[in-house]
Amino acid sequence: LEVCDMDDNCFSRLNGYEVKDAKARNKQVLNSHFYYYIDGVNGSDDNDGLTEATAFKTANKLLSKSNENNFDVRGRFISPGEYIVDANLFIGCAYHIDSTVSGVTLNFTDPAGVGEIVFYGTHYNFKNITLKTSGHFRFETCAVGMSDVTIDAPYVTLMGCYIDSATTITMPKMLIYGTTGRIRNLISTAKEGCLIIQRGSNIRFYGSM
Repeated sequence: LEVCDMDDNCFSRLNGYEVKDAKARNKQVLNSHFYYYIDGVNGSDDNDGLTEATAFKTANKLLSKSNENNFDVRGRFISPGEYIVDANLFIGCAYHIDSTVSGVTLNFTDPAGVGEIVFYGTHYNFKNITLKTSGHFRFETCAVGMSDVTIDAPYVTLMGCYIDSATTITMPKMLIYGTTGRIRNLISTAKEGCLIIQRGSNIRFYGSM
């Protein structure tokens, strides 16, 4: 199974999970280079989001497009700020989300009150973004690409995933179960117990930690 990062580099999934038509869907996204734009200052959710001049205003509008069309979504933020995200809008599509400016934070709400935000069973790419939640993030049975990502949460769990980070990841405590991949320039904000790695994982670390 082939997955692709934000720079259109493709690699093989090592852990072996099944997502229906994932390879064809990833290639379709790469061939289209199709983005929705989000501008929290000058955008409007009444726009079509297809150009910077007609950008959406909210992250939730971007995610609603996956609900409407059930296809892979590329989103590009073009103005800094904190954007509220309803985690219930993630429905299992592949998401490629980046920013052309610094200072973009996606603040994930926890409407169910379960204390965690779960990314499950597909392909997620984040670039030049801060991911924030009051609980914690759990990536399960999925492929994860991260570049220049900061995670603002008590801890992160990787369970049965493939992870590939092109550049720096800044995050607190990380729990790793049955996960393969590579992480470059991990910067931990945890005071102690940065990494907990269980059997069945094969992670290569590059750069400083």
